[in-house]
Amino acid sequence: MNEKILNALGEELSKQVKEKLGDIELAIANDGSYVPADKYEKLKGEYKDLETQSDATNKQIEELKNSSGEVEGLKEKLTTLTTEYDQFKQDSQKREVNFKKTTAYKELLSKNFNPDAVDLLLNTVNLDEINLNEAGKVVDGEVKMQRLAESKPSLKLSNVIEGNKPTDKTTVQEVDTSKMTDDEYFAQQREGE
Repeated sequence: MNEKILNALGEELSKQVKEKLGDIELAIANDGSYVPADKYEKLKGEYKDLETQSDATNKQIEELKNSSGEVEGLKEKLTTLTTEYDQFKQDSQKREVNFKKTTAYKELLSKNFNPDAVDLLLNTVNLDEINLNEAGKVVDGEVKMQRLAESKPSLKLSNVIEGNKPTDKTTVQEVDTSKMTDDEYFAQQREGE
């Protein structure tokens, strides 16, 4: 407050005025051109803060304006990726089912047909026509194998030619070759062939 005015009022009245007015500052005989320095500095700081915030906000607005095209592109990319992922999931599930069907059918073929013919026969089957039960076995598998055996009897497992099986009477005579001469050793080797 203006010190000259307070001195003119005296101690008691100036005390009462200070109590009533508190921190309010009076600018008596001020034409509006006078602003206290501390108030000016405070307002100046607030102005600079607001100016900085305004600049930052304007920069963000410009970035958003520039990125709006990017957002559309990202939305399209997200939609494309989602579609591709869904397709991948479906394909993976189908591959898993086909793998299980192939494995079960191959096992069934191995029990009924020549091992060399299994892959050939497996390539002739339509996996969409094969159904698996809860145990993972081919539904009506025996019927399918009978039909296949009728159409391809030469590939049936029972038609496989088997070689001679050794009997229990066959004994192998052990010979100590360390005591043989070279001629004796080679002669014995020729006999064994």
